[in-house]
Amino acid sequence: QADKPLETTSNIEYIIQVGSFPKAEDADKLRAQLILLNLDARVERVEIRKGEVWHRVLVGPFATQNALTSARAQLVKNEYNALVIKRDKTKQ
Repeated sequence: QADKPLETTSNIEYIIQVGSFPKAEDADKLRAQLILLNLDARVERVEIRKGEVWHRVLVGPFATQNALTSARAQLVKNEYNALVIKRDKTKQ
């Protein structure tokens, strides 16, 4: 079966959140571990409440279903939590 694109609209992206930490150092450690697994990991700083900052560790975005499935399977195999998120890029 062909590797099909996930979404036709360019405003939607699929990412995997692997962790979320109040401390940037913890997020950076996880990011480094994921990079060693050849995953395209990054840290996104978000303010969830007034003044409360968290650091999300994300993998992706993914253009195709196969890429998303493959990355998620690799995370699960290595005992990482893998929360797939579909989000609108225009609302960030």
